[in-house]
Amino acid sequence: MEIGDWIRVESSYDRMARVDPEHYAPLMYRAAYHECRGELEEALVYYKKALLLNPRNEALKSNVSRLHNEASVESTSAPVVWGSLQL
Repeated sequence: MEIGDWIRVESSYDRMARVDPEHYAPLMYRAAYHECRGELEEALVYYKKALLLNPRNEALKSNVSRLHNEASVESTSAPVVWGSLQL
């Protein structure tokens, strides 16, 4: 996708959330958008917000759990840089 396409997608999710701020779907779509871009921590934030609005949604529960595990793995497998030393 081109950068302009991503901007349009993000903007449409913002509009959907303004129309019905109590509906979980715009937050879920926004989470999927961030996940597609590899922005897992941001995706997790939006999945959790959507889950608060729809706590019985099994797909949301699954996505929160999966991303939480993936984010944990990424943070522990990344090299630690302290000063100019990589540990």
